[in-house]
Amino acid sequence: FYEMLPHPLTQRVIGDDMRVRQILLVLLSNAMKSTAGRPNARIIVRACLQQEAGEDLSVHFSVQDQGIGISAADQMKLFK
Repeated sequence: FYEMLPHPLTQRVIGDDMRVRQILLVLLSNAMKSTAGRPNARIIVRACLQQEAGEDLSVHFSVQDQGIGISAADQMKLFK
């Protein structure tokens, strides 16, 4: 089940669509793995306009799931 809400980002955006697609697929795959078998599991994907400067846009993508998560200590190891 999914729901698309009206969003101001429906205009054409130019960027590295292959890279964005690849990253979102990895995040979605991880979210699906972490919620597998959980009753009423839900995964939320958001794209929000963060900044607009003339014709340049900064878009923030997020993927939220109901998995067990990663401890703060382990999160720091991911981004070294």
